[in-house]
Formats: sequence, C-alpha cells, structure tokens
Amino acid sequence: MVSSNQGWGQDHLKNVNNHSIALRIDFGKASLLLTGDMEEVAISDFLERYKNTNLLDVDVYRVGHHGSKNGTTTELVQAMTPELAVISMGPADRQLSWTAWDYGHPRTEIVQILQDEITRTRTTPVQKEVGIKGEQFKTVAITKAVYATGWDADVILEADHQDGSWKVIEPADMVLPAALVNINTASLDKLKELPGIGPTKAQAIIDYRAAKPFESVDELLEVKGIGPATLNKIKPLVTVGN
Repeated sequence: MVSSNQGWGQDHLKNVNNHSIALRIDFGKASLLLTGDMEEVAISDFLERYKNTNLLDVDVYRVGHHGSKNGTTTELVQAMTPELAVISMGPADRQLSWTAWDYGHPRTEIVQILQDEITRTRTTPVQKEVGIKGEQFKTVAITKAVYATGWDADVILEADHQDGSWKVIEPADMVLPAALVNINTASLDKLKELPGIGPTKAQAIIDYRAAKPFESVDELLEVKGIGPATLNKIKPLVTVGN
C-alpha cells in the first residue's frame, strides 16, 4: 500500500508492514476485515482512502499485527464498528524469542481500544494477560467480545450469510464423535475425519504405527506434518486404546 500522504517518510515506505494487503471478506450479509501488519501511518492513509465508502463497516475485525501497539487505532475501530474482534497471537507463558511474550502481545492499550469500541460482550468475562511492553504483562478483565488464540486456543466463529449474524462456537457447542478414534487401529477414512488430518497425514499416522504402535496421544508429534496446533485440535477426540 503506497501513498503520497505527507505523513509517509522513507522509514515508513521501507517498512514492509506498511505494504500489507488489507482484505475484506463478505459472506452474504456477514463481513470480516483483515488489515495485515499495517502500522499507524498506513492505517491513517487507509482510512482516508475509504472514508466516503462503506467498505470499512464490518462485523468482525481480525486485529492487526497480533495486537501490537501500532497495529490498531481508535479511528480504525470506530470506522469498522465491529461486533467482535479476534487476535492471532501465542500464549504469554511461551517465553521464547519472536513470541507474544517477547513482544508483549496483545498490548494493553490496544485491548482497551477494543473493549471501548466493540459492541458485543463475551458470554462470560475472563481474566487474561495483556502486554505492558515486551516480556511484561498484567491481568485484565476481558468483558467485550474480544477473543485471542493465546487466550482461547482455537477461536471458531460461525456466520449466518442470510442475516449477517455471528456465533462464537464454544467448546461445549462442538459436536464430538460418539467414541474416541483409536489411532492405533483406525482406518485411513476414519483418521481423515479428524480436524486438520487429511489423507497425507492420515497415511503418515498409519505408516508410523506400522513400525511402532502409539503409546500415548502426544506421540503424534513425532508423525511428519503434525505439530502442536494440530495435536491440540484432535487430542480430545483420539485414544491409543488399552
């Protein structure tokens, strides 16, 4: 996103975050906006460019730049008037470089903007860690419909294309199989029914157990193509048997 706005200097132009692609998704009457990693100067220009349109008025905001301090502005959220916001970031207790803990994501001031402007509330308020700065956090009560992968694990939203309404799918609402899938005996087709497991990963599970039966579900991490995110999705649905 290149601009002639007077606020742009060479440092801003060289910053690849400011060249992020903004994407609006419409599903019937339901709408979602993603702003990538755009920072404040690009957001300002973005708002100016679309201020006389309705393109910024959406239901859900996928929060910019993992909730960083320069990835969202009050003016942007006010232009969107979103019901819900979703932040993509990791947990604060994963204390490694290049993580939410390292950068202090999501920042306190951004969470406050969202709580001030989001129009919907969470079904049940929660106490969550938000960043003061890198490696420093404090606990904040999250009362508005602000969800984050580092707080809530998988965030699943269901949109109704006819009336534009959105539903947050809570774990209790998820339909689970009548019986756990035994990863030591399940067929290829049965394994493919698991979330995140396609034919390639299903075959990799079968190949792995042919050499050595699984002794624990966590051992799935040793199967090619299966990482922590996939394991977290399927762990409640599988067993290794007796």
